[in-house]
Amino acid sequence: MTESRHPAPLQLNSEGVLICPACGFHCTHHELVEVYSRDEDRPTQLVAIETTGQVTMCSASEANSDKNPSRRRHGLRIYFWCEGCPTHFQLEISQHKGETCLEMCIEGAGGSAGISRVKPKGVG
Repeated sequence: MTESRHPAPLQLNSEGVLICPACGFHCTHHELVEVYSRDEDRPTQLVAIETTGQVTMCSASEANSDKNPSRRRHGLRIYFWCEGCPTHFQLEISQHKGETCLEMCIEGAGGSAGISRVKPKGVG
């Protein structure tokens, strides 16, 4: 089964709270964090941390480097769900040529695969 994801705007409300990219509701919850450790162009290692407290560590041979948000460096992915609708979405943080990039995507049908680079509203 191919994972379907499509770009979404990264939006914060006036209090700086992350809001759901699908419905705009302010009550969102993170449920899983994936941390990809990778020195430049070296094999990727993965640590996954669930809200239950379970920690999974994968060696470079077990980690799927294709899922690392950063093609050549460290990456971070936070999985969210929304109280106001059935949406599940992800915030990805990656490094590229000295820049830190924030990317947001919504999981589910109807979107084209891929992620777009976006900036929070108000960031130049």
